[in-house]
Amino acid sequence: MKIRVDFVTNSSSSSFIVVKSAISEEQKEMILNYKDHALEICPEEYPDEYWDVYETEYMIRGTTIMDNFDMYKFLRRIGVPDEAISFEY
Repeated sequence: MKIRVDFVTNSSSSSFIVVKSAISEEQKEMILNYKDHALEICPEEYPDEYWDVYETEYMIRGTTIMDNFDMYKFLRRIGVPDEAISFEY
């Protein structure tokens, strides 16, 4: 049996970009304020680790260290098209 004695972590990071020209103002507001809508849109996904979501001129970008809340599922449920979303893991 092997025993690991060094530092072990389950942390990960993720980021996403949504092209603003592909979404409505309502979708933009929901993404920027996703914590206010998360339990309504994805009741099975409690956002216990939050995303840092901000807006630039052409996109909305989000980053997180732990990706426990399924942001992709949230974006799909509010109708953001796949071709407008880019994720990095």
